Amino acid sequence: MPDIVELILGDHARIRELLAEVETALAHPDGTDARAELPGRWEKLAALLEAHADAAEEIGYPALFGHAATVARDNARATDDDIREAVGETRLHPAGSLPWQLAVLAGCAAAMDHIHNLESALVLFRREASMPVREAMGRQWMTYMTAGLADSTRHDPS
Repeated sequence: MPDIVELILGDHARIRELLAEVETALAHPDGTDARAELPGRWEKLAALLEAHADAAEEIGYPALFGHAATVARDNARATDDDIREAVGETRLHPAGSLPWQLAVLAGCAAAMDHIHNLESALVLFRREASMPVREAMGRQWMTYMTAGLADSTRHDPS
């Protein structure tokens, strides 16, 4: 059975891998294979980030932070908005241009903030939530992520 905590941590591991690929490609000079693959790598990361942030807000945050407004939840949502803003900004500029690269870097920084915020909350949630609750939420998470990633590939502007 899917445990939402393990699913989120798995997403975070994949996000970290993609972040490393993007940051490595950004460090390579123009004309290298890594640099040429950068736009595709970024789009893959951006799709995962957007779907993950949406799933976190829809499924994760109510369980992790409760329905009442909290500073932690508001901070997490603000970080997700930073991710969305950076992804949107990359779509306004030619891939590889300086403004595009700056937006990619902003998205990478926001992604790391998101991971930190969410993983801090998961520690307590893992101890307090029963396994049946975590598995039910895991099924919701998988469904939401599958739909979100499928939607992002159908609407890819490139």
